[in-house]
Amino acid sequence: MTSNICEAMQQLLASWSCACRCAGNLRGALVYAKEAPPNVLHTAFRMRDGVTGRDVIRAVRAAVGGNLPRIIVTGDTAPERLRDASEVDAVLLHKPLPAAQLRAALSACSARSSMIVGDR
Repeated sequence: MTSNICEAMQQLLASWSCACRCAGNLRGALVYAKEAPPNVLHTAFRMRDGVTGRDVIRAVRAAVGGNLPRIIVTGDTAPERLRDASEVDAVLLHKPLPAAQLRAALSACSARSSMIVGDR
């Protein structure tokens, strides 16, 4: 199950001609990634059951065997979040996230397809 936020993000990305799949959790992300690896993975930082965006990135990268671009979105501005994103070589974006900032990050990745992971 995905959240309204994921669904709204999917609609926004579709308006930019970017195919997008939304996974509500790590398990769903792995299923989608194995079916059709995305060009970009963007994930929330904090999810249920103590799962983090860092966990999602590591698992998806291991599943697809590639080095796809990664974006972590969070409202947490603690300095540790920058370190967390750096550990998995991800771009860190903070909420509230202006659409133009997300679009610039996706454009830098040349995204044609993406996957959003988040359950909040």
